[in-house]
Amino acid sequence: MAVRAASARGLSHRQRGTERQDAFLCAWDADRSSLFIAVADGVGSKARSREASTAAVRVAAEAWSAGASDLTDIVTGVNRYLLRVIPCNEDGFRVGATTLTLLELPVHGEGLGVAEIAWVGDTPVWLFSDGLWSEMTPQDDAGDGFAAPISALPSTRLQVQRAVAPANGGALFVMTDGVGNAIRNSAEARAALAEWWADPPGIYAFGAQVEFARKSFVDDRTVVGVWPAAKAAAAQEPALRADQMMSAVVGPDERTEKGDIVAASNDAR
Repeated sequence: MAVRAASARGLSHRQRGTERQDAFLCAWDADRSSLFIAVADGVGSKARSREASTAAVRVAAEAWSAGASDLTDIVTGVNRYLLRVIPCNEDGFRVGATTLTLLELPVHGEGLGVAEIAWVGDTPVWLFSDGLWSEMTPQDDAGDGFAAPISALPSTRLQVQRAVAPANGGALFVMTDGVGNAIRNSAEARAALAEWWADPPGIYAFGAQVEFARKSFVDDRTVVGVWPAAKAAAAQEPALRADQMMSAVVGPDERTEKGDIVAASNDAR
């Protein structure tokens, strides 16, 4: 398989000089022959949402790597943790909040299995197969992608949604709504990303593509994409074994104060 991941600060945060609030983490378990992906999108209106999103993916990955197998239980544990560490302001509202989407993907030989997904909020999973984009995670904001309020962690009324996603020989993408809304609402964006991501691009190309320019889509952008072995053969970078999979919590890039873009790449064939 091939894995590409990139996280970029959105134009709105760059203009205001504020930090990126997305976070992601990937982990590989050789015993389970499964890839774990956690992606979180901090709620932009709250000052400590970056802290919430980064903690959410870290706590989730730690639980999964320690052997937890029920994704709903993992989300519940993340929520309990955030309830403890994210305080309320003087008006009783949390000072940080985040969406969270978890995906566990078994890898069988050269093929991708059926992914298990659990999520809170509007961070979607998309399948690209046979030239078509299909959304695997019905969203809170399915009407127009912008107007509806979202669910977020931490919450005292937690509701975790679940779904399964057969890869069907295609590629799976976990992403924040900075890219997901563009796929959902823009035919031009769908077509461009379909062309670029039919096969796994090089790491730097993928990072640049995640930063595509499109009017009105100015939020932070994070995408983790997974392609099967047949597609991985077209990748430009040298292969890595499954046991060499990298795990990385995305914080500020060492080269940029605000973490403008972070990209990661791993192939296993």
